[in-house]
Amino acid sequence: MKAVLFDMDGTLLGVDMYEVFLSGYVKRLGDFVADRADERYFIKQLMAATNAMVSNEDPSLTNA
Repeated sequence: MKAVLFDMDGTLLGVDMYEVFLSGYVKRLGDFVADRADERYFIKQLMAATNAMVSNEDPSLTNA
């Protein structure tokens, strides 16, 4: 195997990112942290942090 492609935005395959992938991903992540933290609180904080990151348009804060 020379490469592994992750199609996170549905460019290669038609994927309903929010209804299918993200809901399952967050559920499993919540299950994983359930013995370390309150699952609902963790997911709420994770989504708030993700939304803050995605909505931040400061060009000095990129990986470029």
